[in-house]
Amino acid sequence: MDTAALARALLRRRERDAWRPGPAARSLDDYAEAQVHGEINLARDVEALVLDPSFEGTEVGRTLADLAARHGITLRWHAGFELPADGIDPAFRGPDIPPLAARIHAEFARPGDPVDAALIGRAAASLVTEPDRWADRGPLPVTLQHLKQLWHVLVRFGAPRAR
Repeated sequence: MDTAALARALLRRRERDAWRPGPAARSLDDYAEAQVHGEINLARDVEALVLDPSFEGTEVGRTLADLAARHGITLRWHAGFELPADGIDPAFRGPDIPPLAARIHAEFARPGDPVDAALIGRAAASLVTEPDRWADRGPLPVTLQHLKQLWHVLVRFGAPRAR
């Protein structure tokens, strides 16, 4: 089996136009997840790096843009997703997610900022660099899972980025 050709075919199915500005895509379950056990050469193995616009103008965004330029990878920006901190639906990924959204908003956002990928990323980085800050939430892997589920809520219910 030509796994590289299979992966390319699966990814082309939905990803071809995902980076274009316009209505936000909503599919969370139509993607193939793969684990790579071996060397990855970014210049050879990566076609494009697609970033959320919440990283535009940030250190993370600059780092990823530099990485793309250094390896000759196309850099694209998708439309982005955002939700108000009090707009997190508890029915979709569970009742633990709205309080987590409120907490990360209170600790990592400016007043009026939405919940977006960059905010979730700041919380995830804090979880790794300041684990004691999160000890009240239980085991770190559970909180990481909840952050991923918050991202699912953002992609499912978020509006395209307004700014």
